[in-house]
Formats: sequence, structure tokens, C-alpha cells
Amino acid sequence: MPDLLPGAADQGLAEEPLVLQAAYVEFPPLTFTDNDPATTVYAAPGHHEGLRMLTMGRGSYLLDYEEPMAETLKLFPDLTVESSPLMKSRLTYVVSRKTPQAAEVIRRLDSAYAKKLDAGFVLDPPQ
Repeated sequence: MPDLLPGAADQGLAEEPLVLQAAYVEFPPLTFTDNDPATTVYAAPGHHEGLRMLTMGRGSYLLDYEEPMAETLKLFPDLTVESSPLMKSRLTYVVSRKTPQAAEVIRRLDSAYAKKLDAGFVLDPPQ
């Protein structure tokens, strides 16, 4: 489970209309919105749609993933937005022994991770 960064619920998100990338709608760390009738939550089916909803005034904040949002912002060159991290998450690959060629799948995943690590894409590698 990703960790919600301290104070996220107190950073003005409560009691404000929120546009959430659809994957966030049922996300447990955002449960402060569940019992707050003053917080309206809109689900955006995609990154582009989330930005459009924000620019149309449907929400005060857009909660989305950093990398796809950076790519989507290229489609809105006149839009200036500020962002701050709300949570961080570690990813774990689990490969079943029943997966055909499981050892090869693991080898390829490890190789891809090593390349990303060497290229500096892994910002907080495990110790």
C-alpha cells in the first residue's frame, strides 16, 4: 500500500472539488473524502480528460500520476500548473512459478530494472 505523505488531507484538499484520475477514486488513503459532504469528487477517465475537467472549473485540484501527467501537459502548452507529491509507492513484481518460462520472465524484469537504475530512472532504490 503506498504511503500518503504527511498532511496531504490538510493541504487544502478537503472541502474542495477534486478531479481524480479514475484509478484513484477507490484508493484507501483518500478516504477522508468519503464522509465529507463538502468534498465533491469527479472521476476523470484519462489524464487528458482530467486536465480538461480542471481547466473547465470542475475541480480545484487534480490528483493524477506524475509521469503520464507530465506527458499530457505537453498537449496544453499554455497551461501552467504547480504540483506536489501526494504519495509514493514501491512496485513489486510477482511471477508465478506456473507462468510459462518464469525464470526467463524474471531475468528480463531484473534486466529492465537494472537498466532503469543505471540510467537514473529509479529515484529511491531499495537498500
